[in-house]
Amino acid sequence: MSRYARDPRWLITRWPAKDGAGNFIPKGTRVFYYPATKAMLTGDAAEQAARDFAAAANDESFMNGGA
Repeated sequence: MSRYARDPRWLITRWPAKDGAGNFIPKGTRVFYYPATKAMLTGDAAEQAARDFAAAANDESFMNGGA
């Protein structure tokens, strides 16, 4: 499966931050990060977004002849 610079990915926050809803995210929290919009998701929403992205990426890879 191809990976691109603006693909969302898991990361650990280095500094305290806020998510799109304005909720506080402490340093050291595992978040699902979208580089294109600089948005972060945590908890169940992050888990679901990661599954959705992986499924879409796998579908795209399959349709384009990838393994």
